[in-house]
Amino acid sequence: MLWAMLVLLSAFLYAASNIVDRFQVTKQFGKHFSLLGITVVISGIMSLALFPLSDYHAMGLAQLGVGLLIGAMAVASLLMYYKALKIEEVSTVIGIWAVEPIFVLVLAYLFLGEAFGPLRYAGVFMITVGAMLLQFRVTKARFGAAFWLMLGAGVFEAIEIILLKYLLSFGGFTTVFSLTRLGIFLFGLPVLALSLRDIRSVVGKRGLAPLGIAGFGELLGVSGAFLFVVAISLGYATLVTALAYTQPLFVLALASLAAYFYPKIIEERVNRKLLIARGVSIALIILGSIAVAV
Repeated sequence: MLWAMLVLLSAFLYAASNIVDRFQVTKQFGKHFSLLGITVVISGIMSLALFPLSDYHAMGLAQLGVGLLIGAMAVASLLMYYKALKIEEVSTVIGIWAVEPIFVLVLAYLFLGEAFGPLRYAGVFMITVGAMLLQFRVTKARFGAAFWLMLGAGVFEAIEIILLKYLLSFGGFTTVFSLTRLGIFLFGLPVLALSLRDIRSVVGKRGLAPLGIAGFGELLGVSGAFLFVVAISLGYATLVTALAYTQPLFVLALASLAAYFYPKIIEERVNRKLLIARGVSIALIILGSIAVAV
């Protein structure tokens, strides 16, 4: 089950990146899209570094276009993610994003012919429900701006994953990852241009430390993305995506630790009712993960 181990490691790296992102968008950078500008730079560097190991000649013009389209959609989904992260807690944002496996399940069945037994489908739903429960306040459920932003991001990412699986039938994971990163770089250049003033302002006020921390966080996210591509080249899109949403467990654990030891860096609500609700969510995610991975 190599694909499952790669997905779990990818989820952990993404979660660590999410924690850094939350701190940066709320405490360091004035514009929510500034971190995307840094991602654009890192994506361009990684695409260039992987170019000698990539085989673009194995793909036709249509496949190259699909790879760049994935990059464009990733830019759109990341913009929604950073905006949501600016206005809502990180565990809540990632919990909302967990609607994505349901979209992937439907699209993978329709376009990739992926079909499974009842146990695995039950696992997908348990992971999704468990992760989404993290976004509800105990006192009242709220469908605010962050919810709709992350719902949109989930739709975009679901389509990206289906196209990614399609591309992997034409090229290896190194080629596909390099191509999609190139797409992020090209379509993210306008965002990079818009974020330069904010980045320069932050560096002028606080030095290079915030830029270094942001770069480290985005590098964690890009590394998680690479492992996800490798995993999806080995497994079914539906199951890989579902297992990836153990990510909220890692986010919750890391956010709680950060909030406890460094309360001035990141805020995270912690009370008895919320812990009970999250305990139910965690149980569902763990049971769902077992059902998906067996």
